[in-house]
Amino acid sequence: MSFGFDKVKRPNPPERNLDLSGLSMKAPNPPVEKEKKALAKGEKLGFSSREPGSAATGQGRVERRRQHTASRSIFIKGPEAVLDRFVAYTNELGVDAYWQALEKLLNEKDSRAGRESVPGMFEAH
Repeated sequence: MSFGFDKVKRPNPPERNLDLSGLSMKAPNPPVEKEKKALAKGEKLGFSSREPGSAATGQGRVERRRQHTASRSIFIKGPEAVLDRFVAYTNELGVDAYWQALEKLLNEKDSRAGRESVPGMFEAH
């Protein structure tokens, strides 16, 4: 069933006649001094050349840490100021995921209460 959309008249697309004959297909050559300055600034920021034959080598295959426990998702909605503090706290810890920061908070709470903290994923890293 088309609901009549197949009967709608569409305007003819305008013809495109672009004259590209005056354009050269070669990339412009940047001034040598400007290029050297840009490369030095990039290396200072940690960028390295990807050209073939460059001295930089990769780290090889990096194994991803696998999570071998059952997982669950929770979605939290709350005041922006509180959630921003939690995100900042997580960034300060330098952990990879919010659950790791939450686990650290819970373990600290347990240790203050005199209970033994539940062994979890955070301690294994």
